[in-house]
Formats: sequence, structure tokens, C-alpha cells
Amino acid sequence: GTSSGDPISIFLAGISYTIIGVKESGSQETTQITFVVQDSAGIPVDLDHSVIVNFSIGAGPGGGEFLSPYSVETNGQGQAVVNLTSGTKAGVVQVIARVVHLNNIISSLPIGVTIHGGLPDYDHFSISPVQFNFPGYNIFGLEDEIIAFVGDKYANPVRPETSVYFTTTGGIIQGSTLTNEMGQGS
Repeated sequence: GTSSGDPISIFLAGISYTIIGVKESGSQETTQITFVVQDSAGIPVDLDHSVIVNFSIGAGPGGGEFLSPYSVETNGQGQAVVNLTSGTKAGVVQVIARVVHLNNIISSLPIGVTIHGGLPDYDHFSISPVQFNFPGYNIFGLEDEIIAFVGDKYANPVRPETSVYFTTTGGIIQGSTLTNEMGQGS
């Protein structure tokens, strides 16, 4: 193979999951992110030019999500792999890879991974009508929207498109809906 020059740039080479679930959600909780360090010609750095890549979380929900390992040496293909494991809060995590070479700091763009909420939890479930004191007594056919608010055991919105089933003891109601990004469905 062609030998490489010194490292100039670092890019995302691959990611196993762009969406993971909070801890104990029943969803995938860890994603593997692969970065590649390249020279000025765009060739991945070889073992003779291998460097230490340091990983950090640029922004995140702050629920205990973590990276492992925090630093690793590039392999023969110029690659460095890190695992991101979710915590107890939903949100977006930004992962950044950095190389320090000859006093230059080479950074990747922040790689975004979404952490979704977990399974519905009874203590974080509520419903509400859009209108209270609805003026519909003895008037047939009036409608009022009913909104369900569904959270997981950590009070995060549940995973989008969680199904909610409705039933009523008076009048009629549509049978079900799917939650949105905020854990709401009507």
C-alpha cells in the first residue's frame, strides 16, 4: 500500500446507530463511532504516522452518557473507534474527536447521536382535554381534543411513535394515536 504523510484532518468514517435509547429502555444503548485520520492527500494515516485520538462529549443531555475509551491510537487504516453509551436522559449528544500533532489541534465536526426515551411509565402518564368546562351538555356532535402525555421512568418523553389507546365511558373517541417527539398524542 501507499504510505501516508502526517495527519491533517479527521472525519466520521461510520456509525453503527444514530439513535439509541436511554438506559434500561429495551432499545440499543450503545453506538460505535469510527473516525478516520487522513493526510493532506486524503490518504488514511498508516501505522508509521499513527496518532492518539481523544474523544469528548461536546454537548449532551447530562444524564450520565459516556464515551469509552476516551483516547485510542489509530490503526493501520487510520481509524479510531469510540463507543457512546446512553444515560438516563433523552436528548442529542455531540461526540468530537481531536488529535494533537506538532502543536496543531485537529478536530472532527461534532457527530450527533439522538438518545430517545424508554418505555411508558404509569407515574409519568397523564391526559388532558384542550378545553375544560366544555360547553357540550345536551348538544350532540361537539368535539374536544384529548391529549395524552407519556413519559418514561426517568420523566423523558417516550420513544416517538409509541402507541396510546383511548377509551371512554361517555360519547365516542378515536381508538388510538402515536406519540410525537415530546411524548404527546391526541
